Amino acid sequence: MARLEIDESEHPLLSVQFPLTLTAEEFADYQKRLFAIMDRGPVLLLIDGGQVQLDAHMRKMMADQVRNNQEFFVRYCRGCAVVVRYAITRGVMTALTWLVTPAFPMRSFGTEEGARNWLKGLK
Repeated sequence: MARLEIDESEHPLLSVQFPLTLTAEEFADYQKRLFAIMDRGPVLLLIDGGQVQLDAHMRKMMADQVRNNQEFFVRYCRGCAVVVRYAITRGVMTALTWLVTPAFPMRSFGTEEGARNWLKGLK
């Protein structure tokens, strides 16, 4: 079982590393850990999507996470930058934001440097 890594070493910046594949159970575990960290105070999220492969069910789960927890994210998420190196994956991220528009700043980037620079401006 792959585990999404959440690196708190640069708190309030949380770096999240997605594995290549992800099950619903793994995503639920990640969500519990993320919310426990965020419950301690506001954060900035740097999500490295890498080459993660998200099927339609996982895309819906991710959209539902944002939709069903809008107030929590507004209170505790100062911004979310998602690094996706492939244009097709960035397209998937755009589609996710069409399913549900986040009530917090969220953008996708082709590089970690671009994502970090954008997040620095949100502090």
